[in-house]
Amino acid sequence: MPIETQDWLFATLALREIGGPAWDAWIAGLQSRLLPTFIDAGPGMAYVAANPAHPGDAVWATASVVLDLQVAYRYVPLSR
Repeated sequence: MPIETQDWLFATLALREIGGPAWDAWIAGLQSRLLPTFIDAGPGMAYVAANPAHPGDAVWATASVVLDLQVAYRYVPLSR
């Protein structure tokens, strides 16, 4: 299954607004899917491999995965 981080970002933002069991299930699933994609690059460093079709995209891949994972901690739902 490909990692569609940009698509997932918008779904994550929407579910963060809804909250409740849907949000809990979504963020747990997202974390279990994204955290293993990080590749250890030495002490305190890691990255996400790029799409093999676009090998120069490792920076974008890493940034978008980190952004997806930060939604749970950085964005306060509008309704609160």
